[in-house]
Amino acid sequence: MDYSLEKCLECYDAKRYIVIDTETKLIDKDKSVYAYPPEFVLGVCWVEDGVFGDTKKEYLHRWNKNDFYGIIDPASKPFLTVGHNVCFDLLVTGMHKLSELGHDIVWDTAIAEYEMFGQAFTYPSLQQLADKYCPGEMKENSVSEMIKAGVCPSTIPRDKLVEYCKQDVNITKKVFVAQMKLFKEYPKNLQNLILQRMKYRMITHEMSCNGMMMDKEKMQNASKDLLTDEAFLEGKLTIDMASHMPNADEVNPNSNQQLMGVLYGRGAYKVTKMVDTGEVYKSGDKKGQPKLKKEVVHQPYKNPLSAWIPKDSVDEEALNHLLKFPILPECKDFIETLLKYRTVSKERRTYFQGYYEVARNGDPCISLHTEFKHVATPTGRISSSKPNIQNLKSD
Repeated sequence: MDYSLEKCLECYDAKRYIVIDTETKLIDKDKSVYAYPPEFVLGVCWVEDGVFGDTKKEYLHRWNKNDFYGIIDPASKPFLTVGHNVCFDLLVTGMHKLSELGHDIVWDTAIAEYEMFGQAFTYPSLQQLADKYCPGEMKENSVSEMIKAGVCPSTIPRDKLVEYCKQDVNITKKVFVAQMKLFKEYPKNLQNLILQRMKYRMITHEMSCNGMMMDKEKMQNASKDLLTDEAFLEGKLTIDMASHMPNADEVNPNSNQQLMGVLYGRGAYKVTKMVDTGEVYKSGDKKGQPKLKKEVVHQPYKNPLSAWIPKDSVDEEALNHLLKFPILPECKDFIETLLKYRTVSKERRTYFQGYYEVARNGDPCISLHTEFKHVATPTGRISSSKPNIQNLKSD
């Protein structure tokens, strides 16, 4: 990729840029769009008159993503592709393949805003940028409200959806032009830094598209082994806890409230008793038997494991801190079992079951396609989600 400053400014000054926006079917919020891309519904783009061959229309809207290539002359000079969260639009339209034609310069208005103002504004929305750079520009309200309410764009009348998408493109173009005016006034070293961030965004976009392959059988077997270990440890904890809370309605090793009670004697647990009302049944199968009613009482925990309360918490830090004190052997054993249980449970749910559920299924491998976030942290650090692969262990 050539992200030279001269190339970028040349494309802008010559108005060799295309501004795009897309609408798709509803997205599965729990899974990465790279693993399960939504069905492409509508794309709208803006190109300057006379730039691409015989194209004279200001707006070109297409229902078929392949039609996007129809507005591009492969022999034309490189141009800028502009969008707000542009990688999503490139993914669903297939326009990320434009780099094969040498059209590889991308300007993301969200990243530009984030980088140009010191990472102080995370996740800038298009409407927020519109309020800043072109006050008064609003999205078409009725369509916007329908989408917010969960109406699938594919069911919205085409003319309304096209108009809505055109407005987004128009706002994005105005924001882009305003950002470029500021950008041109920046020192050259900062200009190059911002363009490098755009380049990094395309690199992580390509990484997300390619995905990370994982052995399906090994993951399934490891998940089963961890589930066995998890069940054993959970059972041991449950038995230990039950001795400190006799007749409890429920014993739950995942309840911080109950763990606080077992360890420190804090609070009380619920016990449901059947109490004689003093009346008897006068007829039916239970005739002559006493009538009973449920009564919930709260009982104090029996013989807490620790007299020390170094931290009024049961998180990992507090438990490890407690182990440094002179505590009873049964307390030490309980804490070590609890810490091991949490580790095994997290590994299974996050790295095996969790990853398996969001991965793209295949045989003999599954592939993870995380979504990298470039505008999510105030430090400039790149994060990832669906799933977060940045806490993977090498072992």
